[in-house]
Amino acid sequence: MKKLFLIPLMIVFVNALISGGYSESAEPAKVRTIELKFAGQLPEPTYQHTTCTRWAKELEKRSNGTVKVTMYHGGSLVTAPDLAKSLLDGVIDLALFDTTWTAPGTFPISELFIIPFILPSQVVAQNVFQSLYFQGLHTDFKDYKVLSINPTETNDFGFSKKKVTKPEDFKGMKIRSVDPPVISFLKKFGASPVSVMTGEIFTAMERGVVDGYYMGATTILPFGFCEVIKYSLEDQFGNCTHVFLMNKNAWSRLPKNIQAIINELNHEFQYWWVRAVDEAVKKNLDVAASKFGVQVYSFTPETRARFKKETRYLVDEWKEMAKGKGLPAEKILSEVEKLVNTYTHETLANMALK
Repeated sequence: MKKLFLIPLMIVFVNALISGGYSESAEPAKVRTIELKFAGQLPEPTYQHTTCTRWAKELEKRSNGTVKVTMYHGGSLVTAPDLAKSLLDGVIDLALFDTTWTAPGTFPISELFIIPFILPSQVVAQNVFQSLYFQGLHTDFKDYKVLSINPTETNDFGFSKKKVTKPEDFKGMKIRSVDPPVISFLKKFGASPVSVMTGEIFTAMERGVVDGYYMGATTILPFGFCEVIKYSLEDQFGNCTHVFLMNKNAWSRLPKNIQAIINELNHEFQYWWVRAVDEAVKKNLDVAASKFGVQVYSFTPETRARFKKETRYLVDEWKEMAKGKGLPAEKILSEVEKLVNTYTHETLANMALK
């Protein structure tokens, strides 16, 4: 297992002005029971929610049963597009969601990392996210109590029939994607982006409605994609952000000792997340290849360099969007580049010492 270089979140506690956030038992007792509601879109046993479930169980254990978290997975309480607002409004106390599930521009800094080849690996991405937040540059989630800002595994491509080895191979293909930067470069290369809900991708692939999809490798087994794809193109095509947040009011009403426990857990959560992603990616790709005959491959270095060059315009587009929202776009880009270089060298050095 790789040694991980992760930056703990150091977050200023914020006092909220509205009421709510948790409920106490009605009957007088020596120990109050604090009940929190967690909502997320993805089902068990995806790594996103097994990791959150571990966090919730640890919180109950370390609080000696004072805090109990009810977990609502798979959109059973709040649907994906409504998670951010429902959390902000206090309908739920805790949530894990992918920022791409919200309207474009809602979380503008997170949109930078969907662009191909901005981040070289998931471990580096985790460090970059935390460092930007600590420096006050990652302001997407200022209206929430941040528990952990997490990158997904790199989003890659699964193809049912045609193997894509260069950008022009996308021409004429129908590819499922919902992320604006990806839709943009697919059109540039002559593909037709198709919007399909995650739960409908299998059927769309099976029936030929789409020829491929843009998703993370950890979806291959849970959603059965291994049965409908022949090729899995794994490269640095961008990282989505899965952010673990708490309603500010719910946070401010917690006793200080419970807040301390949660802050300790948040640091540990980052390690759990990276390891869970690493293990899930390996399992999905290994099983897809060995049991279903899926060919897993990457671009050649030459093609990778060309693809990166031909999608660089997306960075300029992001820069203009960010400036329009009053963000220090140049400063953010400069800092991201520095952090990527720093953590890439640290990760490589660590691997060399093993």
